[in-house]
Amino acid sequence: MTEIAKIRRFANELVDATTSTEKLIILQNHSTDSLIKLLVTFAYDPMIQFDMKEWTPIKTGKPHGMGLPVFMHLFEEILNNKHTLAESIFACNLAVTHMNEEEVPIFVAVMKNECDWGLDVDIINNVWHNLIREYPIQYASEYTEENIKNISFPCVVQQRMNGVRVNVIVRGEVAEFKNALGESIHKLDVYADQFKILAQNGAIVFDGCAVVVDDKMNIVGTTLDDIMSADVSHIRLMLWDTVRYDGFVQYEDTRIGYNWRYNGIEHMMLLAADKNKDPCYSMVRSEVVSDMTGVTKFIESNDCDVIIKDFAGTWRDGITPFEVIIRK
Repeated sequence: MTEIAKIRRFANELVDATTSTEKLIILQNHSTDSLIKLLVTFAYDPMIQFDMKEWTPIKTGKPHGMGLPVFMHLFEEILNNKHTLAESIFACNLAVTHMNEEEVPIFVAVMKNECDWGLDVDIINNVWHNLIREYPIQYASEYTEENIKNISFPCVVQQRMNGVRVNVIVRGEVAEFKNALGESIHKLDVYADQFKILAQNGAIVFDGCAVVVDDKMNIVGTTLDDIMSADVSHIRLMLWDTVRYDGFVQYEDTRIGYNWRYNGIEHMMLLAADKNKDPCYSMVRSEVVSDMTGVTKFIESNDCDVIIKDFAGTWRDGITPFEVIIRK
């Protein structure tokens, strides 16, 4: 079987399969095929975004064109920002000009992050263990006598916010708003330019939550229903952390402690102040404290639950031992 026929046959089999069991068997039959595994990764990993959704191919391939394997390098190059958007579009248009016409729809669907073979994470990971991981999100630990030992003073004490969890993912000229499941919140896209300015066109993930505020900046809504029904001008992004994008997609970044990330948000806000005259974001109320007495005073004066954060704590997916929730 040629490489062209293999990919086409694989895709067609998945589309024709009507049950999860049938799809699982198809994957199992290709479990040792590194090309198929890579293609499934590109198609289903939530952290892989090629930013080609607006691309419309100028050609639909040719009857006896080259197979998709010849062009797999384009996925890697675009993912690793080897090309500008214009260069990526040019390269992809050139590729589909010479590609087999039955391979083009697969190439385009994967490149535009629109591929749907009816697979889910459990089916894929049943064949290739932990190939596709859940969207990465960091959570603080609940207070216990043991957990508090992970915190060294001085540390940051921060108001614990109620709201819709939001990651703002900025990569150069692209800014996306994701919830805790990695789903896009397109209502917030109007604020993309502000966050591109805030990130100075770097590759940064801002972590925080969205709330609804009134004209006096009082919080009046914290649920998803509140956010979706509110006028976007009354939605505010409350930020509490940043992480480098490349560490984020690797599910852990051990290079920068919380102290630098915390100061980094403040520094970016200062640099962006001249351009973002009416910012849609704020920093969560925070304070540096030297001991637990300072934590208690912060709780009492602000009448809120808090999260205390170790200065040396690094970012990771899941529950972190370096951030501890203390309830009032």
